[in-house]
Amino acid sequence: MAACAGVLFVFAAFVASGSLLDDPFIFSRYADNFLQNGDLLWNLGERRVEGFSSWAWLGIHALGLKLGFHPVGFSRVVGTLFGATYAALFVAALRRRVGAWMAAAFGILGALAPDLWFYAASGMDVILWTLASWI
Repeated sequence: MAACAGVLFVFAAFVASGSLLDDPFIFSRYADNFLQNGDLLWNLGERRVEGFSSWAWLGIHALGLKLGFHPVGFSRVVGTLFGATYAALFVAALRRRVGAWMAAAFGILGALAPDLWFYAASGMDVILWTLASWI
């Protein structure tokens, strides 16, 4: 049941993957400058301004760049995988409390929640913190 919720979440997120915000581009720029120049700058030669909202998500972007992935695509895939993990953990936690059928019903509803898959597939860091709040 938990795996089904995760797969359903991935499907819904990729259906909604046309939605893209500016956050993954901002993280990518900072991560690229960090990897290329060793400094967290928006523009080289200018003073430092922290223009990103999450050190953890910046690290994920830097990892994706280091591994040779397209940074925005990488953040969208990782966000979607985090969302699927969240959906699966949600169903597993519910199953212990309310039984298999109720967990499946709420899992399907949770996996189809537009806010969750929108933010997961948009490349933003929101889904990382949603998952972290459950772990």
